[in-house]
Amino acid sequence: MDTAQITAISTGQGSFVTVSGGIVELNCHGARELDKKIHFPDTMKSYSVQTYGFKPYSGNVSQFSSVTFDGQKRRYTYVFQLGEAKYHVEITEK
Repeated sequence: MDTAQITAISTGQGSFVTVSGGIVELNCHGARELDKKIHFPDTMKSYSVQTYGFKPYSGNVSQFSSVTFDGQKRRYTYVFQLGEAKYHVEITEK
């Protein structure tokens, strides 16, 4: 997620991250060579489909939300803060 956010800030073009099941897709409009799909192991999944946009120049997320990935022993939740170029990760035991 850092890659998409930093690209939006440095190129002045929006970037997007789409989370779907065990895949995270980066779409960095200002640096297409950074576009990629990241496949998580079968032991880690997200059960929702969400797209997050990072605004040009500021890197602020376009909507407040969170995305959760379930691993074998832990749950990882990325919590985005609306209006700021920040997010944090909450890790909990299952």
